[in-house]
Amino acid sequence: MTISNFHFLRQHYPKLAELGEQAEEYAYSDPQTSVFKLRLFSEMVVELLYQRLQLENLVNNDQFNRLKNKQFCLAIPLDIQSKLHTV
Repeated sequence: MTISNFHFLRQHYPKLAELGEQAEEYAYSDPQTSVFKLRLFSEMVVELLYQRLQLENLVNNDQFNRLKNKQFCLAIPLDIQSKLHTV
């Protein structure tokens, strides 16, 4: 059995590790499920960033609006923002 690319998250972020590992597992057998798991993973990452950076929750608290929030955009490098938008 190979070690997942997300294994390093297991100790502190077990749910993130689980979602990432599931995305890997389904990558070839069920790509649609894999993308769904990656979307959940990215939403959870953004939620954790909001908590860590103590950013104010939005009224319309969906992923798109969180990523477009001015405070978030100032705190997160553009290349990371771009990757989160892609998912």
